[in-house]
Amino acid sequence: MDKLRTRDIENFLGIYSPYYIKDMRLDDENEVFTIQLDEISNKNKSIASRFKSSTRPNTYRWKHIKFGRFNTIIEFKSTAANFERLTKLIRPAFLGSVQNNHTKQFEEVILFAHGKKLDAETISTLTGLEVSEITKLILDNENSQITETTSNLLPLETDPIWIKIIKRDLKLKTNLTPLRMLLHKLELNEINDNDSHSLQESVSTLRAFFIKNKASLINEYQQVGAKKEQQVNPLNKPVNNNKSSTKLTPTHPVWDSILTEKFSLMSSNLAFNLYISRLKGLYKQDLSSSEKRDIVIELMRYLKKNIASLRNELISIKKIAENIDSEPKANRIPNKDDVIWLNILTEQSEFTTSKLNLNLLLVKLKSQVAKGLQQESCTELQQFFVDNQRSLSTEINMLTCNTAEAVS
Repeated sequence: MDKLRTRDIENFLGIYSPYYIKDMRLDDENEVFTIQLDEISNKNKSIASRFKSSTRPNTYRWKHIKFGRFNTIIEFKSTAANFERLTKLIRPAFLGSVQNNHTKQFEEVILFAHGKKLDAETISTLTGLEVSEITKLILDNENSQITETTSNLLPLETDPIWIKIIKRDLKLKTNLTPLRMLLHKLELNEINDNDSHSLQESVSTLRAFFIKNKASLINEYQQVGAKKEQQVNPLNKPVNNNKSSTKLTPTHPVWDSILTEKFSLMSSNLAFNLYISRLKGLYKQDLSSSEKRDIVIELMRYLKKNIASLRNELISIKKIAENIDSEPKANRIPNKDDVIWLNILTEQSEFTTSKLNLNLLLVKLKSQVAKGLQQESCTELQQFFVDNQRSLSTEINMLTCNTAEAVS
């Protein structure tokens, strides 16, 4: 094949300096296309100088993505030490590792498709790769515990989105200073050097930065179309290991404990501390149960919105909730259908409290009972006790005593 054709294939496969195609062999009968790579630094070396080296080079062979109907094999001769030096920082997509018999891109195409919930047969149909190879690679990937939050979620090196970002055809919004500096450097390289080899090397560098810094690039991952594994809010996990565990709801006593400062989160996040201080001030005012519930819901929304920066605070809340749920349930609130609620509202049972908000609620509910709204009033009163059980421990004890007397 002539020189121009070789250069075209290098561009097609994304081969960049210091690598170049030294030779190509096309086996039409077996439908195999073999590409032999070498380093540019070896071009001008004489054969005699190559033999002077005491270490004999190894021939590495990897299966690459199909070139039309041809199975593509990439060969590369290098000593073990030199190969490690070349691939230590960034392993190009057209090379593989010493342990594997397939290239990095071959692996990532399969894992990318698998991450999109495609089965082995479908991937085989789309890529032309053997089902057995696909299945083995997926199993090896799962056994090595490589998660879907890394490179196999990112667009491949051959995806045009990377070139668009470097050429500023696609503006990547980021506040991460190292990434902004890298993008500026790559943009300057592109302006000063129109060589496609240099551009492909920039693509590999940019993508490697994304892989290395994935924890700090949540928004940037989304912009390049990589749907990261959804972050799990610790508040939505069961608060203990029992199957009957429930998620943290606005009525869970953990929120009352935090907002009344019975427990401190000890947060180092200044914005969060200022925000929750404001909520605590509002919560301590003489508010109705529904107003307090609204404050809790606002806090939960804030935590969910800022989950990435408040992981430690969310874990602390979960632990506080676990401690609360593990406390002895000495004070049990009767269910809404218990006769105790109607007895209180009709003053058949003696019940006194120093809580102003509860006294106001009792006055309102007693007037509702007089109008025939017994069921609704009992339900609202019981819900008030559920929402405020941490601050109503004395009143709940009185309920327990009255219930016991009624039974006896």
